[in-house]
Amino acid sequence: MGHLEQTPQYAVDLITFAHPTTWSCSDLADLATGQWPDAVRLWDRLLDLVAASGATGIELTFEPFGWRTGTLAYGDAAGLTARLADRGLAVTSGYFVGTETPDLLDAHRRADLVRRAGEYADLLLACGADTMVASLPRRLPSGADDSEFVAAVVEGITRVAAAVVQRGCRFALHTESHSAFWTAADIDRYLALLDPDLVGFCPDTAHITLAGDDPVAVCGKYRDRIALVHWKDAAGTLPIDPPDVEDVFATHTPHFRPLGGGEVDLPALIDEFLDAGPLSRVLLEVDQAVDPVAAVRESIATFATMLARA
Repeated sequence: MGHLEQTPQYAVDLITFAHPTTWSCSDLADLATGQWPDAVRLWDRLLDLVAASGATGIELTFEPFGWRTGTLAYGDAAGLTARLADRGLAVTSGYFVGTETPDLLDAHRRADLVRRAGEYADLLLACGADTMVASLPRRLPSGADDSEFVAAVVEGITRVAAAVVQRGCRFALHTESHSAFWTAADIDRYLALLDPDLVGFCPDTAHITLAGDDPVAVCGKYRDRIALVHWKDAAGTLPIDPPDVEDVFATHTPHFRPLGGGEVDLPALIDEFLDAGPLSRVLLEVDQAVDPVAAVRESIATFATMLARA
C-alpha cells in the first residue's frame, strides 16, 4: 500500500490556460510575443491562475506561454524559476514547437530546429525540468506512399532528439491527432524505427482515444518507454485523414474534457501505471479550457479520487 498513499505532484500544460476569453482577445494571435504589451503582466497573471488551480508544476508550451516569453518576462531561467517558486510552482517539462512543421523534413531548415531544441533543453535543465516533448508533422492521406516521408521524419527527429539528450534532458514523442504519430499503428511504426536511447514516448490519453484506440493498451505495451504522460480526457473519434483546414488543432479542441468527463478508462489506466510503482507526477491538460482554474481543479479532484480507489 506504500506507493498508493503517496500524493503525486500535479502539473499542467500551459495550453490549458490559452483560451482567448481568458485574455480578453478574439484569438490567440493577439497574444503573440511581439503583440503583447507587457510580458511581465501576462506571465504574472498566468502564474496566478496556475497557482489558483491547485497545480504545482507547469509544462511550457506554445508562445506566449513558452520559454521565449517566460524568459522575456523574467530575464532568464533563474528569474523564471524564482517567479514560479514565489507561487509554489516549478517547471517540470516543456513542449517543443517546430517538429510538427515541414521544417523537420527539410535538411536545411532542420538545422535551425536542432539548434533551438538544444537551447530549449538548456533552459529546461536550468529550470530544474527533465523532459522535452514534441509532435510530428501532419500525416499524409490514407493510401499515400509515405516511405520518403517516414525516412525524413526518422532522420529529423533523431537529430533533434540527439541534441536534447546529449545535454542530459529526455526527449519524448507526443501523440497528436492528425499527426504522423497518433494511432496505435503509428506508435508501433515509429517507436520501432527510432532509437529508444534517444526517443521516448509521451502518450496523450485523449488524442489516442480520438483515434479510436485504447490508451490503456497502448500504455501497457510501451510502459518501459514512456517518459511522461499527458493525462487528458476526450469524447468521440476523429476521421484519420486530416481535414482540409489550416488550423487542424482547432478541430480537436471541442472533443477534450476534464478528467472523468470523457471516454478514457482512467481507473484502468491508473492501475496500469501503479503496477510499476508510485505515480510521482501527473501532468494534466485540458486544451484551451474556458474556465481553466475550474477545469484543472476538477481534474485534480477526479484523479485523486480514482487514485484513492485504485
